[in-house]
Amino acid sequence: GRVLDREVQKVEDAVKTKVKGQLATGVCDGWKNIAKSSLVSSLMSVENEPYLIQTHDVTGDPKTGDHLLKLVLEDIHLIETKYDMKIIAWCTDDGPDGKKMRRLLQNLYPWLMMLGNCTEPLIAILCWAHQINLVVGDTFAIRRSITEDVNRALDVVKWFNNHGTALELLHQEQLLTFAYAWALILPVITRWTAHYLALTRILKLKRPLQLCWTRNETKLVVCAGTKEELQEKAREIHATVKDEAFWYRIDRIQKILEPLAIAANVSQASHTRLDHVLLTLGNLVRIYSENTEFDEDMRTGIIKSLEKRWKKADQDIFIVAVFLNPFIRSDLFKRTALRESELYIIVEHVYERLMRCKATIPFLSAFEDYKRRQGEFSDEAMSLNMMKQKFADEGAPLDVQLIWARVDSGVLEGRNGLVKLAIHIFTVVANSAGCERIFSSFGITHSKLRNKIDAKRVHKMTAVGMQMKREDRDLGLSRQRRKRKFGDEDGDDISLSTSSTGTEDGTEPGPTNFSDYAAGLIQQAVISDAPD
Repeated sequence: GRVLDREVQKVEDAVKTKVKGQLATGVCDGWKNIAKSSLVSSLMSVENEPYLIQTHDVTGDPKTGDHLLKLVLEDIHLIETKYDMKIIAWCTDDGPDGKKMRRLLQNLYPWLMMLGNCTEPLIAILCWAHQINLVVGDTFAIRRSITEDVNRALDVVKWFNNHGTALELLHQEQLLTFAYAWALILPVITRWTAHYLALTRILKLKRPLQLCWTRNETKLVVCAGTKEELQEKAREIHATVKDEAFWYRIDRIQKILEPLAIAANVSQASHTRLDHVLLTLGNLVRIYSENTEFDEDMRTGIIKSLEKRWKKADQDIFIVAVFLNPFIRSDLFKRTALRESELYIIVEHVYERLMRCKATIPFLSAFEDYKRRQGEFSDEAMSLNMMKQKFADEGAPLDVQLIWARVDSGVLEGRNGLVKLAIHIFTVVANSAGCERIFSSFGITHSKLRNKIDAKRVHKMTAVGMQMKREDRDLGLSRQRRKRKFGDEDGDDISLSTSSTGTEDGTEPGPTNFSDYAAGLIQQAVISDAPD
């Protein structure tokens, strides 16, 4: 209605004022709403803040890379003309349409320079949150028995959550054991680390679960129901809980998944940079290479999967991103694998490609001074310690782009060309997780009870809601989300997942079936590996 349209106009005016003239990463992804309409939404990320731009209803349109490219070009033109900005990168997942769209987009560089105010080539990048999840899919494909064991663990979770008496007995047992009670987590397939967290929680509750059955076996069997099949299911759960071999295998699976869960958490953040991705991949390779606790076939398979994902990347840009992190520079590169002359060639190539400027002798001089922490690129001149302390005091992610912006003289070429290159590279957000969060907001607005709301209205309501959250945060009115601590759950909320997940006839809903989830992940990995 008119009220909503007025509010949307206010939001657009506020966004224009805030982002005018800045660099941005564009992101798009697809989703199917409660009315079974297929939508493609796009957003722009500016200074790690996502702004919803457009939502297209593509229900009757072909799901091809060519059609997605048409939508992306429209959205780039809209962003650059309406908001007076420069889109320097576009991120999608690795589905068939997204894969072909990225290839076509990069082939269109000369044309893209003529769109709106765009003066730089576009970087088309993969969503690395999805890529890490595909590594998890490859892990399940290595050993299918993982799926069976995880399903057994989730059966225990579902059974307790579906029986109030059993859940209360477990609650009392936890109070005796820990003086505190945690919820059994039933994972949601749209949460990338959910199954790891579910296994971590059930492992934490191993002792209370076993003690609960030891003290209350008769009560637990009776509370399952009067039918023989229901009581037999209770005895199966009892057998699982007391099976030490089962707990050993679950512990092994949890340890295998933990580095990937941490990597997924890093790669799905709104401030995930290109250097974060390469450092995360390198750390994963180190972990699975050195940790002999993992079985050889699992270690080898996961490393092959990581190498497969890295092979798809625009590797030079990621290498330059790590080098241009002023806290790292060239410290992590082995001279035997990457000599200084080779590193300079990579930096020069990326500079000339992205900035469309020829690297000169002053640019080479800046490269050498930066590598050696000299001149305007010394730690003191860039105020690295002060900036690190500033962001730590604010509890905010370290903004490397801001550090470089402070030494920017405004000149595109010469020594300052290195500064401009760094600012561009650290503007890029390496995931499309912002779209996933927007789709979650869409789902809250466009519910079963409000299923007749059209996609455009849902888009507008979400845009207004996002602006309200930004304003509340700026005024200090919103509660800051607690950071997830892997391997240490003591601060977690007891209310994570205590509600019943079963249907009236006692069957379990499909989305929590781990076999379906694992098969879907494996299939996504296969599709990702296929040519476009």
